[in-house]
Amino acid sequence: MTEKCKCKVLQKTSFRYNPDITDLHSTPTRQRLVDIYALLKGIRSQKKLRSIVCEYLHCSGSDVQEFSYTIKTHKWRGLIYKNRNTLHGTIFSLFDNKPFIVRGFPKLKYIQQDNRTKLALYQDVVCEEKLDGTNLGIWLFPYKENIFMGKTRQVERWDKFSVMAKEDRTWKGKFDRTPLSNNVYEACKDGYQIFIELYGCLNQGDFIRYTVPLAYKVIAIIDVKKNDYAFLPRKRIEEICSKFNMPIPRIDFAGKLTPKEVNRMEYELKEQVKLDGNEGYVAKSWDIKTQDTHFFKIKTEDIRELCYKMSRGLIPSKFIKSAIRKSKENLPIDVEYSKVLDLTLNNLLEEQTEELVENSFHKIEDLVKISMSPALSELRTEIIEYIIVMKKEGMDIEHKASVLSALHDKLPLVQASLLYRVYMEYILNQVES
Repeated sequence: MTEKCKCKVLQKTSFRYNPDITDLHSTPTRQRLVDIYALLKGIRSQKKLRSIVCEYLHCSGSDVQEFSYTIKTHKWRGLIYKNRNTLHGTIFSLFDNKPFIVRGFPKLKYIQQDNRTKLALYQDVVCEEKLDGTNLGIWLFPYKENIFMGKTRQVERWDKFSVMAKEDRTWKGKFDRTPLSNNVYEACKDGYQIFIELYGCLNQGDFIRYTVPLAYKVIAIIDVKKNDYAFLPRKRIEEICSKFNMPIPRIDFAGKLTPKEVNRMEYELKEQVKLDGNEGYVAKSWDIKTQDTHFFKIKTEDIRELCYKMSRGLIPSKFIKSAIRKSKENLPIDVEYSKVLDLTLNNLLEEQTEELVENSFHKIEDLVKISMSPALSELRTEIIEYIIVMKKEGMDIEHKASVLSALHDKLPLVQASLLYRVYMEYILNQVES
């Protein structure tokens, strides 16, 4: 942003625009959104919006992803923030040229790892059951047509096709099959942004299996009418959920959280990793100073230790596949391999050491490639078709190294072992015939 533009915007705001990175880190998350909203007033171009957001948050172009849609007769343009911190998944946009911000649900750190732990330890907290499903944020655009929208952590629209939504095709389609889904829409009409965890045997997570087909529970609420972007405290959430008959996670602990209490919960959680159980807790602490809720996760010690026990070996396939599933869950079907790989590595680094991820890199690459490959029958047909074309073009198909090298160039995401197996099947069939 130019100095001239910056001064113009500042005249309309009551706060000091300060691009200093130290000051930014000391600014509460909620306040950052209030500040950015003020800076976006009067902005008309998506380019300027991106410039203001990136300059204020000190983020690079790779930390944000732009989008532009026409929804009914309205133009919605902006960007979604990809950095995995307290603003993860936040949308900064213009809806019919008016600033519109949707706060994302933060990526939660273990309470032992977070430098904000002091906000929770020795403070009054509530520890809710941690559901094993998909995080969705749902809101109503500020127009009379009742245009509802939802998002995952990485994707700004829940009505876009997603592989992970399976037979429902979109996350909206899956949510709409959930009992009491209309209640969430009614709450949005009343001026709330609702965050839910969608779970059930038709939307399996990583560790817990459920007997209910599809269900949700409200894990956070923002009062949009206040325009302060704060996550409401538990007591206020209970009042809203009671009014609109929306289910809410069970509280298993409420009081002052001490390290001893955390250790006790981690130990006892081993009994909860079962059918219709829970994999851990989400500790929520209301901060009077920042007027916002802070979130931390507490998981069963066994699950946490499984991620580290092979620190000198390779990450178990189970955990890599889980990270891949989470990555693809938030990405469109036609996403590039490199994007899935990068996001998978980031997911793994939340649970694993850098050394272990580095040691397992080739294994991670292979599993990502497999996850993005077509069905085996389709691949076999495609590989054989390429071999036939090579033969017609005069290549000596019995020259194994040349053929496999050419196949790898044509199908770089297919495992070398599969290319070799199909090639040998073809050669053997030629000999027998």
